[in-house]
Amino acid sequence: MGNKGHAVNFARLLYRSWHRGCKETDILIGHFARAKLADLTDDEITLYEALLEENDWDLYAWISLSVEAPVQYHGLIRKIRDFNVSKKL
Repeated sequence: MGNKGHAVNFARLLYRSWHRGCKETDILIGHFARAKLADLTDDEITLYEALLEENDWDLYAWISLSVEAPVQYHGLIRKIRDFNVSKKL
């Protein structure tokens, strides 16, 4: 696991992923975080932390493909979307 420096933050990131304020986003981001957070690289963890600062409805729109995500999030949003599609959430 390449993100040992972020290990202390996992519980906080999981909590923030599940308690966004918008149930739809909680589900999409929360399931992804629970299953895949430990597999992300250090750079992806840093980007994920920034992603959690974004507005819930923007996140939902980016993940659901109704609005294009900012370029810095493209890879991470694709991972979240692919995970959710594979799980049929």
